Amino acid sequence: MKVFRVAMNDVQFDETKKYFDFYKVQSKPVLVELNLEEMLGEIVDNKILVDTSLKTHMRYLSRWTVEAPRKRNLRAMRASGMVVMTSDVLFEGEGGEEIIGNLENTGKFAEYFLREVYGVD
Repeated sequence: MKVFRVAMNDVQFDETKKYFDFYKVQSKPVLVELNLEEMLGEIVDNKILVDTSLKTHMRYLSRWTVEAPRKRNLRAMRASGMVVMTSDVLFEGEGGEEIIGNLENTGKFAEYFLREVYGVD
């Protein structure tokens, strides 16, 4: 666990976890691994400002606290033979649960960051 001093707050960061984000570009899924440790270092070095843009970005990433469990549930439903109207092929195959877990890590860290730095629940 590493500690970063951000806006006079100690932010703990678990560098042993992976942090992902997923979005669509021209209707194709794109999965990226986020280097949140580097981002925190740049915040400490004042290369990234603790401002409204960072807050908005963290709110965007925090969506995974809701979306990851939903995707996990849909994946389990499909695996049990249920017909599900949505398809997330990225999460279907082997490694899908790990991807979902890493997305959830991102959401949990973003929510924690928002609480610690911005006082947002």
